[in-house]
Amino acid sequence: GVSNFASKALERLRDSETAVFSSAGDRNNNSGSPSTGLRSSPIQDEPLGLDNILDLYGKHVENGGLRAAHGGHMAYVPSNGVFPAAMGDFLADTLCTYAGRSTESPGGVAMNNMLLEWMAEVFGYPDGFQGNLTSGGSSATVIAMATAR
Repeated sequence: GVSNFASKALERLRDSETAVFSSAGDRNNNSGSPSTGLRSSPIQDEPLGLDNILDLYGKHVENGGLRAAHGGHMAYVPSNGVFPAAMGDFLADTLCTYAGRSTESPGGVAMNNMLLEWMAEVFGYPDGFQGNLTSGGSSATVIAMATAR
């Protein structure tokens, strides 16, 4: 079940080689004919075994191209590929905790506020600083532009 999947996925993560950029182009022929690369294992009615799925993912997805969540990638703030963030997302997604308003989740909003207060302290902002956690760069940019205006 879920624990088997999580164990195998974590084992794969532990054993994987991580580099910011592993190769240019598609050395696994994923954009070619339907009989090559990842396309050689199409979506089907019968499920594949977990080991087979992880092998396909490792060969055709994980091991080629840019790893935006790698600590050495500095082009933009990455998604949740950073392991602690991924685990936080995993907990939030599986427990379905809504933390948008204190009425629905006082603990979730308190945790968000604690994080903002800690970040303000780390960056040396004065008492009374206010902030906002956004879901991504686009909404953060709109908020920043509106604030700067």
